[in-house]
Amino acid sequence: MSDHREVARRVERSIERNHGFVLVDTLKYLAMGGRIGKAQALLGGVLQFKPIVGIRDGETHPVDRPRTRRRAQRRIIELVRELAPIHQLHVSYSTGPDNALAVRDELADLVEPERLIESPFGPVLGTHLGPNTIGVAATQGSVEDD
Repeated sequence: MSDHREVARRVERSIERNHGFVLVDTLKYLAMGGRIGKAQALLGGVLQFKPIVGIRDGETHPVDRPRTRRRAQRRIIELVRELAPIHQLHVSYSTGPDNALAVRDELADLVEPERLIESPFGPVLGTHLGPNTIGVAATQGSVEDD
């Protein structure tokens, strides 16, 4: 891999294979951090949305906005399953890992056990996303793609 074009190609391929989804329990903390408008947060709160945000190529975009936590968790599981085959999976949470661990358990059959990572968000992300947030990062592909 001495050729710089080969290195660049591998980096580009790696970026294309990585996907992230974040399920926030409330829009309040995104509004407090200036990530969304206060009116949007208020409307989302009144309608009890549990928004799912996608992260792709370093940009965030709305994916879905189910109205219950249960539906939102099912939807994030569906979104990740649609990416199969999965090479590596990382499940993160802000507080109370129980819901995140339930998501992890539902997705565990997609990867080898050593390619399934689970951890809390760091304090900065936890502060901006708020309590009960779940994040899932998935790398598409198979072990042969290493």
